[in-house]
Amino acid sequence: MAISRRTFIQGAGAAGISTAVSLTIPLAPKAETPLPAIEKKDEGPRYGMFIDLEKCVGCNACTIACIRENSTPRGIGYIDVLTMEVSRGSYLDTYFQPMQCMHCENPACVPVCPVGATYKREDGIVVQDLTRCIGCKYCMQACPYQIRHFNKQPPFTFRRPNPSGGTYPGGVVLKCTFCQHRIDAGNITTACTEACPAHARYFGDLNDPDSEVSRMIFTRKGVALLPEKLTHPQIYYGLPKTERRV
Repeated sequence: MAISRRTFIQGAGAAGISTAVSLTIPLAPKAETPLPAIEKKDEGPRYGMFIDLEKCVGCNACTIACIRENSTPRGIGYIDVLTMEVSRGSYLDTYFQPMQCMHCENPACVPVCPVGATYKREDGIVVQDLTRCIGCKYCMQACPYQIRHFNKQPPFTFRRPNPSGGTYPGGVVLKCTFCQHRIDAGNITTACTEACPAHARYFGDLNDPDSEVSRMIFTRKGVALLPEKLTHPQIYYGLPKTERRV
């Protein structure tokens, strides 16, 4: 993933700029950006996540747990933990920011797929159907967060089996699934959430204001990345002290 780890975020109020070599994403929300799960809805669950950057220690336990849970092809992991640096005069403040598929409410990747290989489930999870993907990479280009991965193995070759019972074909795009196989089996959590030793991750139903994830987003004033892209990501972040605005 072609992202500069040192320049990923220069400031909480900076405008989001996406290029082939760097991506600057503001962590500060716009005043009009609404928080989810303010009141109960009659519809079904809508899964999302809150990541507390104040707690994240950059240990990559989430990355390792994801790779083990999903048996991803060699060299591919769905979570990338970025090291962020903020200049404070003569010294630098450092914190860590995990990045993965945002499972957007209005995903930019879905309408550009020519074969319908990527789509959004009713519960909010954005799915990649590996049996339909033709490896055109349109979804990778459309994603403003640059967190999809291409399996460089030759097409029609197969590597490690995935938990859903299929295989990982070569020449397709792969991404975080929010551990959909767990959810479908009734285990409403993700491997990365369970593995986090600092308890920086919270996963659950954003449509339920009483869920732990909803309460954390509300109390910690969770923010979503690149609100100007209108994708409405379902992963929210709690700002570290270095990025909080008074």
